[in-house]
Amino acid sequence: MDRLLAIARRTVAPAIITWFVGFVAVTTFGVERLFTTPHPAFFVARITAYMSAAMATIMTVALAVIFTVACSAMLRWLDEPVDRGRLVACVGRAYWCFSPYVWVALVLLVIAPPSPIPVETLLNGDAAELVLRDILGYRWLDYMRPVVMGAAAVTMVWLLQRHVRLLTAVIGVGFGIGLVAAL
Repeated sequence: MDRLLAIARRTVAPAIITWFVGFVAVTTFGVERLFTTPHPAFFVARITAYMSAAMATIMTVALAVIFTVACSAMLRWLDEPVDRGRLVACVGRAYWCFSPYVWVALVLLVIAPPSPIPVETLLNGDAAELVLRDILGYRWLDYMRPVVMGAAAVTMVWLLQRHVRLLTAVIGVGFGIGLVAAL
């Protein structure tokens, strides 16, 4: 177990910390630029945005753990078990694909900062959603998400196929992705 924790500290922790710092920066920059007036609705919107970001962080880490367990179970079922340490290292290295995702969003938010939302727009949920979709940094997050997910999957297969057959790696990663997507 100590070996597994050491591997996680070396490979997974830096990737998650880099992603997390970028995610906090994107969230803070976006929330503080959008909700600027002292109206009580903006207070609630700020709290809701920060709580949503906290929940997204917890869910991201939980889904990475679920993916790892599912991939490991499938590889074991296919009679090609991989050492847990190697699997954790593969997931940690593949997780690096997610860090540029939030940092690019931050750069886009700095280049084209969102203007504050008027209180009338905030109180009209549909209008507020349309305003958020028009923000460059958030719009690009939607475009980049499938690319980042694909890059992480390809990276995971590429790293894992060093320890098992290519087809087995594809099936294991596909099973992990399928289970996470089903949740």
